[in-house]
Amino acid sequence: MTGEEKWNIKESTVPSLKIANVKPVPVENAAPKHAEKFVSQNTKHVAPIRYDVHLDSQNLVLQQIDSVVGKANWIVRPPAPKIEKISFDARNPPIAAQISAFYGKSTLATHFQQGNKTQAILSNGEIITGNFAVARFLVKYLNLNTLYDQKDLQIVSLIESFIEKSLEIKADKNAVLLGQLDAHLGKMKSGFFVGNSVTLADFALFENLHSIKTAALVHLQKWKESIKKLPEVSEVLQKNPT
Repeated sequence: MTGEEKWNIKESTVPSLKIANVKPVPVENAAPKHAEKFVSQNTKHVAPIRYDVHLDSQNLVLQQIDSVVGKANWIVRPPAPKIEKISFDARNPPIAAQISAFYGKSTLATHFQQGNKTQAILSNGEIITGNFAVARFLVKYLNLNTLYDQKDLQIVSLIESFIEKSLEIKADKNAVLLGQLDAHLGKMKSGFFVGNSVTLADFALFENLHSIKTAALVHLQKWKESIKKLPEVSEVLQKNPT
């Protein structure tokens, strides 16, 4: 967005905040100090109410977040980047990322396009590259906290350790690693690799294990069959036949 473009002011849904018909604010002036000055000049009569001021698409939005006693506090926050496109290499499909998109019931699930590599292109120009990097970004983007709870650092650490193990998996060269994974599952009453429910760790491991023979590994085989029964996984496997 160039400095010549304008940020429009949305009228707040809060009755007492009347800022309709305010002149557009040049984007180069939509900085915290300017926003604070703008709010103080146009909303003096609602000073006891605290608002969140942030940039939303092409609008400078003022939202009431709570009532406080005393001087109002104002915050300017840029909009979170949106995913514009996700491409992937059909020879190495990002199964974990696709499952996560379906799990989150997101329309992104149908927006994966074949390309040279797995990439998520964001509206701010940033590019996320790699199967698991895109999967990790998606679960955060879709707020799938049951799959990847960012607030629980211990759980996140465990999930990341199994994502690393998935990267180590190579067909016919992983007998020791598969044995370790099978032994771990044998200790998990939940039947999943981390915690009491399915997480990104399961999807990441399934991505590289679903086509490997594990019949001799009782716990691992049982885990694979249970993951395959998840409707999101079935949907993705139909799109990526092996």
